Amino acid sequence: MNKNDREYDDLTVIKYVGPKLQSWLRENLQVRTYRDLAALTVEQIQTQLSADKKTVAKLRIETWIAQAGELALKAEEKEAANPALVEPIVPPSVPKKAGNWKEYASFMVYFEAREVNGEREKRIAVSHLEVDKSDAWSELTSEPYLWMIDQAGERPFSGVPHMPSLEQAESDEAVPAEKAEVKVTQVRLFQPPEAKKPLVTSNGKPVQQELSAGKPFALEVLFSLAGKGAESIVKQEPTYSIQVLSKEVDTKEGVDLVGSKPEALVKGVFEYNVKMPQVTLDPGLHQLWAMVAVQADNTVPNFMEGPSIRAV
Repeated sequence: MNKNDREYDDLTVIKYVGPKLQSWLRENLQVRTYRDLAALTVEQIQTQLSADKKTVAKLRIETWIAQAGELALKAEEKEAANPALVEPIVPPSVPKKAGNWKEYASFMVYFEAREVNGEREKRIAVSHLEVDKSDAWSELTSEPYLWMIDQAGERPFSGVPHMPSLEQAESDEAVPAEKAEVKVTQVRLFQPPEAKKPLVTSNGKPVQQELSAGKPFALEVLFSLAGKGAESIVKQEPTYSIQVLSKEVDTKEGVDLVGSKPEALVKGVFEYNVKMPQVTLDPGLHQLWAMVAVQADNTVPNFMEGPSIRAV
């Protein structure tokens, strides 16, 4: 067996190709390498997709083939320059699905950023792999998740308004609940924890500050409830919880930094300022995220990018 017989390229580096699609290409079209994919025609892929009752836009398939060709050429140039550095890639094992589970919808999620007038903007873009459809959101909320549920043909369990099915349109019985919007508005950091003035105040825009590594600091998370369903939610006094996550920028390792105990909303109160338990950070650059979830059917959790903290 020569090297090429053992080589498997990572197809997921190609745009619109995720782990599930990579497995499908390997199992149904024997695609192991970039060169294998580049050698296929759009018609060959479309024929197999049709046989498996899948639909992918022609332009997207053309993108797979074109990018695979570019990657194959780069790999061959690298091998020609120094064959000793080229090692076979072992294909990842595909876990077997217990209970005869079958996929009926798959999506690719992209976290994107750009510079506009000196400011960094971020968004989430989601592509439905079975059809030529995509959308994007400027805020890091759970709305993309609800959109994917809609695209998969499922009614959002959150009660967020959606386009009704034919059966639902013919019946007046199913009336979606009014949505209550949870909005994280600020993350504040205090060091030392008893300080009256925050060392850092972040409202989702890029901000970086230095903290003393290994020394405790306190976090405050501010959030509010709005929307037509907010008043009815507050009257029910459901519980809410807050989680702050930290990602080490250099190592990309993420951890649950600190969480709050479940607390009940207060009747008539729509804005909250919650002090979190004291925490510490190891030396390094950390990106913080705050998430607030209210335990009510017609609310969705909200995320906000907090400050970047350099602990020294």
